[in-house]
This record gives sequence, structure tokens and C-alpha cells, in this order.
Amino acid sequence: MYPKMLQASIENEKKGIEYDYNHNDGLVLAEMTSEIKSTLGYNIRYLAEIDAYNLKGAGTIMAKYFDRFESEGVRAYILPQIIEDKVKESFDIARRGYISFKNSSYYISGIGETAPAYIYVRYDSSFKRLKPKKNKNQLMELITSPRDAFYLTFTVRMLASWRVENIEPLLLQYFHSDKISAEELGINDYDEYYPSVSYIRDSLRYLAIDGLKYYPSEANYALIKSLLKSDNMNVVAACKKSLRYMEKKLNI
Repeated sequence: MYPKMLQASIENEKKGIEYDYNHNDGLVLAEMTSEIKSTLGYNIRYLAEIDAYNLKGAGTIMAKYFDRFESEGVRAYILPQIIEDKVKESFDIARRGYISFKNSSYYISGIGETAPAYIYVRYDSSFKRLKPKKNKNQLMELITSPRDAFYLTFTVRMLASWRVENIEPLLLQYFHSDKISAEELGINDYDEYYPSVSYIRDSLRYLAIDGLKYYPSEANYALIKSLLKSDNMNVVAACKKSLRYMEKKLNI
């Protein structure tokens, strides 16, 4: 007997309302869940169940099927179990999956459509959990565009905390996020897009304020301090937090 919310999600999956995927992906999902059942004993059939439960040991099997799915959404939903089970190829799978997502129609939602947060948040959380410091250069390659930095905020913060050399120039660019154009984000400057250009710009500025604290210098300190006059109290609070961190490092 399923919990009510899971039962509702399963019914919606059957109707194609949630966890939407095509016929071929349905066949791959059936094959994968059948192998999981025969190997590990988990009696599952639906993506909603994979999303709801920790199926210990199933990540190794899911990793074998990851690239066979056509839907970027399905890949994102099975990725957390692969990460949870610490499958040897976890980083390569996550990186490959994110690149596939970036080059797909899922990457930027159309006008009036919701953001693909259910996909990019799972990749961002996966990189955060893996903490793959040896792969820092490969992670850097993923966040060099403003949209990717917005999608992978945990990853950017993690790289900044490692004081990766090439992150500082990016953070300085994102600090001046008002100069980032809609075209750089891959959209037209319409409010109908979600997230909107203004929302992404604001988020990137917060990301820069937080990340630059790991690069304490007189110039960066002065830059952040210049925002203390902002009318936005959230911006002021973020700046004060980073300034306190930098003051300890600069012995101010």
C-alpha cells in the first residue's frame, strides 16, 4: 500500500502528467526495474517510486541504463540513487548527464513554462555531494556561462571555497550582473520567461557576494563594501556576512 502522495504521483505518472517520458523510455524503465527486482528484490515499477525511496544498491544497476534514457528528466530522477550508492563512475555520469541536458530542449524553458529546476537542482546537488576536488577543472568548464552558474549555484560556491584560481574572474563578472544580457542567458528579455532575466541577475550577484569572500583582497573588500548603501536589505545582509569573513582574513 502506497502513501497517499506517492499513490497520487504514480497515478499522474500513468497519465503522463508527472514524470513524463516517451514510449521507448517506458520500455527501458520496465527493463531496469525488472532487473532491480530480480537482483535486489525491490518491487518497483514507476519513476515516482525511484524518486521517493532510497533503493540501496540499485544505483549500480541504474548507472548501466542512464545513457539509454532519452528524457533528460528521467536521467535526473535516477541520478540521486547513483550518487547515494557511490557508484564508481558517478562523477562522469553526472557530468555527462549535465552536458546532455545543456544541449537539449529541456535546458531553457519556453515562454510561460516553468523552469527545469527538477533537472538542474539534482545535478547541482549531486556535484555538491560528490565534492570531486580532483575534477575541479572539469567542473569549471560547466559553470563558465551565466545560466550554468545560476543552475549550479552549490557547485560555484564549492569551487570558490576551494579557491580555484579561475573562479574569481567569473565571480567579478557575476557581481556586475546588470551587464549580463538576455542573449547571454539564451533568451529574449521578456518577463514571460521564468526565471526572468532580472531574477537570474539578482541571483548571480548574491552568488558573487558570497563567493568573493574566499578571495580576500583590498579591491574585493571595497567592491562588496560599495553595496552597503543598497536599498535592498537582503543585499546589505549578504555583504555584511562576506565582509566579516574577509576582515578576519585581512586582519582588518
